[in-house]
Amino acid sequence: MQIVALTGQPSCGKGMVVKVLKEEFGFEVETLSSILRVLIIADGLEVTRERLQAMGDKVRAESGPGILVQLLVNQAIEKGVEKLAIDGLRSKGEVEELKNVGGVLVGIETKMEDLLGWYLKRGREDDQVSEERFWQLIDRENKGVEAGEMNIAACIEMAEIKINNFGSEEELLEKARGLGPKLEDREGKLGGKEH
Repeated sequence: MQIVALTGQPSCGKGMVVKVLKEEFGFEVETLSSILRVLIIADGLEVTRERLQAMGDKVRAESGPGILVQLLVNQAIEKGVEKLAIDGLRSKGEVEELKNVGGVLVGIETKMEDLLGWYLKRGREDDQVSEERFWQLIDRENKGVEAGEMNIAACIEMAEIKINNFGSEEELLEKARGLGPKLEDREGKLGGKEH
């Protein structure tokens, strides 16, 4: 199986890049937060950014720092997926697990001052927080030291491929379309090990 994962700050453009991976390169797209959303809803709670963070912390603490990546890869293997794109790695442990299964990490770099505008523009239901709270959440997602703690900035640094999103949406889409040749390994396969 070919595995590519994305990391980057909230609303940095990961969703646009995974859309290109899906529509133009045939990847099945999964998010780490999809597992967390199911768990939160099963607890009878509304999905919020704070609850996603707390549930992620809990799951990683109970089952290991790479557990969410392991679960998505195992699900994809069971379904016979050939190309998997995982959106939303947030901890060094998740990156390490991705590399253990032969995946390639793409980091989306952006200017921090642009994030709030993009966050408000995308308008996801669980994004409804004040500007002050938004920056608190961003800070929380970038402070982790241990493998299971969130540290998106460290994940971006660990990426084999980096895309800067310092321009327009069209420029980001063009950079995403240029990923194909960058993802090819020596055998011409995308993203690594056979599963």
